[in-house]
Amino acid sequence: MGIKMINRISLISGLLCFTLAGSLFAAQRIEDRDERGRFALGHYMVDDSSSAGDVNVTHLYYRYMAKKLGPNDNISLNIDGRARASSSDYNNEIPENRLLQANVQIKKMFGGLDLTIGRSFIEEFVSQNVDGFDLKYWFNKKNGVGVFGGARPDPFEDNINTDFLTWGGYAFVHSDLFGASGGYALDTYKGEVDRERANGVFYFMPATQRFQFQSSIDLDNDVDTYEHEEGESEGWEITNLLLHGNWRPNKMFLFSFTYNLFRAINREKSFEPLVGEDSFVEENYSIARISAEVRPIKNYGLYIGGDSRERKIDSKSASQYYLGIRNYNFIYNTRWNLRYSDLGWFTANVKSLYGSVGWSYDKIDIEAAVTRLTNSQDGLENEMQQWVYDLYATWWFSRYIYGTVSFSYSQEEYLDVSSIYTTRYADNFSTTTLYGQIGYRF
Repeated sequence: MGIKMINRISLISGLLCFTLAGSLFAAQRIEDRDERGRFALGHYMVDDSSSAGDVNVTHLYYRYMAKKLGPNDNISLNIDGRARASSSDYNNEIPENRLLQANVQIKKMFGGLDLTIGRSFIEEFVSQNVDGFDLKYWFNKKNGVGVFGGARPDPFEDNINTDFLTWGGYAFVHSDLFGASGGYALDTYKGEVDRERANGVFYFMPATQRFQFQSSIDLDNDVDTYEHEEGESEGWEITNLLLHGNWRPNKMFLFSFTYNLFRAINREKSFEPLVGEDSFVEENYSIARISAEVRPIKNYGLYIGGDSRERKIDSKSASQYYLGIRNYNFIYNTRWNLRYSDLGWFTANVKSLYGSVGWSYDKIDIEAAVTRLTNSQDGLENEMQQWVYDLYATWWFSRYIYGTVSFSYSQEEYLDVSSIYTTRYADNFSTTTLYGQIGYRF
């Protein structure tokens, strides 16, 4: 048995012991409502009949949040992370350990000052994190400003790396009716600008709850050494714009809309050694999506939706629409759902028919589904037919301990195999996916 496999087995054993120990510790303090968290152990497996995509990964998830440490009500602790061990994976360079948060927060210092020290997400600045400090000053219960700075978690290894630094500031206002925040961040890599970004967020939620609206925007300053044909950088440009709203005029109707403009890959200087400056491509997309549901009869819903997206790099477009009917509570705690969808995905056309049935009772929830798909590619004569069978179940063994398992079996067959031998070496193949998790929430 190789050293690498022994290390994986040791890690799995350690993760299991850590999970059980954490569960016992949590059980002792379960009545303390100032503590929250979870420990969970899961395994993800993909078995491909062509061995082209086999995966075996074990995950440990852990989270512990204490609103107060000891007798001090103003000091809190947050830990959130995961570990993984794999014998086969999509990408062997995925870090085996990832720490999302590990910080101590001290509130109400000198009145309205909050200080967070450690690895944390900046709450008022979307998708910004720091290995350092976040200092927030409250003018009152609704308004405030803040600054942050320190190292930036290594985007490749997720560890503390002083080659990556970040600093910035923000301001915010919150109320029951609306809220807004805005900020600026400068990320550097080995002393040079890696990314310069501004972010803004706005939400509006009337007390009636019949209408909700959320939005966010990212603007990046293209300060990379790459120059365009005119010999100048593009300067500040929108790299992510999200608009989303829900409108429920009454209990019978629900309408939703979403618009998203985003850049799939950020042009950061730290990426250049991996992909090369000349081959670095930024993909920009725009997506518009609408959906509606009507419930003419209790527990029955008719729903319809669609979206359209554009890809800037080659001016290609994609679109999808779907139509379905579902029942939320049929007989004996069962439910069902039927849906047809038609997807034109740039160079592919996929039509699918989906059906599911579920059952919930007490602490058990089970759902089974089957999907039939046909897939054709532009410029190719062969068409693929696919059947997908899914089974999902969750069981709460007690108030705090749960287990969940999902099983999926996909069978694909090419109706014309004129070009399939260049990819999968067979005219039919299958994929089995299994995921199981057992956890403790407190």
